[in-house]
Amino acid sequence: MIASHAVRPGLCAGLLVLAGSVTGTGCTGVTTERDPSFDFATVDTFAWRQSPSFVADVRTADDDLVLAELERTVNRRLAGLGKKLVTANPGIVVDARLQVTVEVQRNDPEWALYVAEKYEQAVLVLEFYDPSSRKSLWRAECRDRLRYTAHGIGTTRVKFTPVDEPRMWHIADMVDRLVTQLEP
Repeated sequence: MIASHAVRPGLCAGLLVLAGSVTGTGCTGVTTERDPSFDFATVDTFAWRQSPSFVADVRTADDDLVLAELERTVNRRLAGLGKKLVTANPGIVVDARLQVTVEVQRNDPEWALYVAEKYEQAVLVLEFYDPSSRKSLWRAECRDRLRYTAHGIGTTRVKFTPVDEPRMWHIADMVDRLVTQLEP
């Protein structure tokens, strides 16, 4: 005899969300903007406008290492697409910005251990400019959850308890998700 169990639809969705949040699979929500006249295939060279920038309310000791990794990853990914890093007369100028924001996630108190959680989210913006006009040619942005910073409990008033977790950066995954948007 086969037993059948009624499962609330919210439970399945909650378990899937939990499984996805634990694995930390890289960026979500990629958005792009492109100048219709921009053809990436015609670009042979690139240069950096400046070193990648970083904005966060809380800085950690590893932040400068993350920026260096971001620059190396972009260079490597663009070189893999046949683009050469130069110091003069580039075909495009590259800019990368990394921002960390604190977000609050409200959970279903019937199915979640915590009614709310605060987490840090990384926002990576990669942008290409025309070197002569400084006009934006292509811009892509993605977001990635880095770590939980507090768990909230309570029914009428949520009390947050700080959590000490390291930031889990997925720079290569984030850059790959953005640069993939360039490929035909």
